[in-house]
Amino acid sequence: MEERAELAYFLSHSLDKEVDKDIDLAWDIQLTQRLEDISSGIVSGEQSDKVFTELRDKYS
Repeated sequence: MEERAELAYFLSHSLDKEVDKDIDLAWDIQLTQRLEDISSGIVSGEQSDKVFTELRDKYS
């Protein structure tokens, strides 16, 4: 899970040259909370290939 959060962090920071520190902080808080929820078992995830297949089927 930590690798996916790190990837999300990298991707979100690669989109814009100018960084809004408030948005940056909000994303960091959100990603940390989601990781904690998954680690503690409050929520569970789905396999990415399943999610992407469902999205492709729905929107293609």
